[in-house]
Amino acid sequence: MTSGREGRYQAIYKVSENFWEAIKTTQIKTAIQGDDGKPEQLEFRWNGGQSVVVGYHPDTTAYQWLSGKSPAECEIAEAPMWMIEQMLKSKLPHHPTQLKSKTSSILKTWTEKDWALSYLNAIPPTEDYDTWIKVGMALHSVSQDLLTEWDDWSRGASNYDENACAKHWKSFKSGKGVGLGTLGLLAKQNGWQPPFSTSRSEGKDLPQSLSLRHEESEDIEELAQEVQNLLELTEKAAPVQSLLSSSLTIPLTCLAQRFNVPLETFIGVLLPVAASLLRVNTCIEIDAATNFRPPPILWMGLVGETGATKSPIFSSILNPLEEFQADAEEIYQRDLAQYKQELAKWQKLSKDDKGDMPTEPFPREYYLQDATMEAIADCLNKQPNRGVILAIDELAGFLGGFNKYRPQGRGNDRQIWLSAYDGKSIKINRKSGSRMSIPRTSISVVGTIQPCVLQKHMGDLKEDDGFWSRYMWIQLPLTEMPPPGEEPTHNFLALLHNHLYKNLENLLPKTYKLDQRGQQVWKEWHSWCEKQKVNEPNSALRAIYPKAKERAARIALTAHCMNAVVEDRIPETIIDSELLELAIAFTKWLIDQARLIYADSGITIHPDSSKITRFIERFKGKGWITARRVTQWSSSNNKPSAVEARAFMKQVVDLGYAVDNQHSGKTYQIKIKDNSGNTGNNVS
Repeated sequence: MTSGREGRYQAIYKVSENFWEAIKTTQIKTAIQGDDGKPEQLEFRWNGGQSVVVGYHPDTTAYQWLSGKSPAECEIAEAPMWMIEQMLKSKLPHHPTQLKSKTSSILKTWTEKDWALSYLNAIPPTEDYDTWIKVGMALHSVSQDLLTEWDDWSRGASNYDENACAKHWKSFKSGKGVGLGTLGLLAKQNGWQPPFSTSRSEGKDLPQSLSLRHEESEDIEELAQEVQNLLELTEKAAPVQSLLSSSLTIPLTCLAQRFNVPLETFIGVLLPVAASLLRVNTCIEIDAATNFRPPPILWMGLVGETGATKSPIFSSILNPLEEFQADAEEIYQRDLAQYKQELAKWQKLSKDDKGDMPTEPFPREYYLQDATMEAIADCLNKQPNRGVILAIDELAGFLGGFNKYRPQGRGNDRQIWLSAYDGKSIKINRKSGSRMSIPRTSISVVGTIQPCVLQKHMGDLKEDDGFWSRYMWIQLPLTEMPPPGEEPTHNFLALLHNHLYKNLENLLPKTYKLDQRGQQVWKEWHSWCEKQKVNEPNSALRAIYPKAKERAARIALTAHCMNAVVEDRIPETIIDSELLELAIAFTKWLIDQARLIYADSGITIHPDSSKITRFIERFKGKGWITARRVTQWSSSNNKPSAVEARAFMKQVVDLGYAVDNQHSGKTYQIKIKDNSGNTGNNVS
């Protein structure tokens, strides 16, 4: 379209929806003055800009289409990528937008074919059908003359079929959501760089490398690699099959199959419950010279969405302990009644006949559910040789309740809990003048929590007291629970009640030790943890390793005692090195679980990596996904628009984790590729 004035015209281009929210109207100075003495500029118009394409012109009388260039005579071309680059809202600082003459001349000579072939040269031939077909569709969208280039490129793959390219080429249609931008993304994933950045000095004046909206100044390779790393963590099966005696593993596996959940979810809840039954001063000696003797104290959180059977799993392990508590309460009430009778008789005696006052009985506390730190300390003070477990179906109340009953919420509950994890003393002085001093303690913790609630409590994880690294977190997948069946089941509750829990409680405190090979295994484990700690740049992740190192010893100690007493044996003083290796392997898996949860709280290199990982994990095997489903899945605090949802979906496709239906706009859908991920440990 032109007004007829020399050297002036307007060209209409269509812009892919991928870029709609990423670009803006842009003016570029040319450093050239026109015949009228005014500076000339190149203007790319977008929202807010206006162009007259028909009607009267004051100098030339009318606007008109150039010959053969009207919409009725030719198809509107897609905006070239160098143009999109100039219109991007986000540009790195200190890069001038003014085009120098050399760059301008290069860009003017570069057609979309040139860009397409430059991208193609950077993409290695592939045997993957989805990538191969996507390259062909992108080339076809640029020009129908690029069939030969696609075929030549395809010859580099081991599964090349000389007829395949021509056959598919005929079926391709333009406007199906795959274009030059897709080809550019694949190229950049394989290290493509702008071909005219020949030197550092020239690079200062050249356009920045092409960016899609979801990349904005982020390295796509970094995103792809981090997503891949996180997905690998989600697909790792926990190495727990041999950690416990088959007397425990077999019935636990039956329960896991009944609930359709991984075996490690049950083992994770069972370990801290079992640890709490071991008496105070039970420990494993790692280094006598430094008095490094970790106690059997474990804190565990089962993380899962509402409806993920957290509570039934939790109750399956806790029910036998509730029976213990009921029996203890019955004994206490009987002893209390007897005490009151004896006290009444004692009070009636004369001063010379009284003797010692009857001793008041105290209840045996196996577990607590809602207690302040003072109440917990009072409980431990009354049973100084016994431990206790804080068993809370919803951990959120516990995590949000520190200093709850103190004036203005101020206190030191959290600091006391940090010491309690190591079995250290608790000393409390009340205003009333009474005091409690407990030299050694044993408080394990187990509970469930929803992922979003946990993220809220964790915040940005910038605190440096190590509270969160004291927990072993296990994520519970959302699965379909099978209907009740008629297959025989093991009497697991009786096993826990009559063998495991009762026998653990009867064990005397002891210091367990490693054999000679176990000491060498520990040295290697120690070195691994220290190396990971030193090399980890993030402080929150760095704090995981010292606690994980010690946790392996606590798990080995607890499992050693469990495996013996469930078979009615007294545990040997020496813990087998193979059991320590199994505990270390499980602990490494727990580290991966923590990294996934920390990623959900923003501890990642790329801000989108955790969201993409969770999206792939959630929708794998769920069929075709619409923008509406993406919006429904997203956090209620940050619901994306339909356009943003489709951009996110295309991002997942471009990363290679999904295929699309080759549509655009409202009908655009994607499906996560099914690569047969983790099935857990719920198989016999």
